[in-house]
Amino acid sequence: MFFRSDAASDPETETAERGESTRLLIADASAALGMGMRMIFSLDPAIEVVAEASTAEEFEYLAYQTQPHIVVFDADMQGIERSLSYVVRTLPSAKLVALTMQTSPQFHAYVLAMGAIACIEKRASPMELLEAVQDARVALTQL
Repeated sequence: MFFRSDAASDPETETAERGESTRLLIADASAALGMGMRMIFSLDPAIEVVAEASTAEEFEYLAYQTQPHIVVFDADMQGIERSLSYVVRTLPSAKLVALTMQTSPQFHAYVLAMGAIACIEKRASPMELLEAVQDARVALTQL
């Protein structure tokens, strides 16, 4: 688990629209994938990874502690449905980007119905993931 204690603040007052960093939380059981995502997101100086969770329980805790603007989460993680429901209720302005090994259009539709604004397959290119997060950042400015 990775967590920056100085990252918590109010997502409603600190927005990407004002040119400030967009706080991002990564939730994926794979430490290697988490490290890879951190490197991808470091390509965009407007994005600050404030926490990494490797379980659904850590995801809930760190989402509450860091109040991220954007969450990139593993839709295949055990217990993610309950944790995602909690995050959607407690951080309604956060934008959610799902990652999955699933290729089924029905599963992708299910993830989008749970609150994600994008569902990216894990086999997608790093730039596709970065673009999805950048699109989520733009969506923040439309609040």
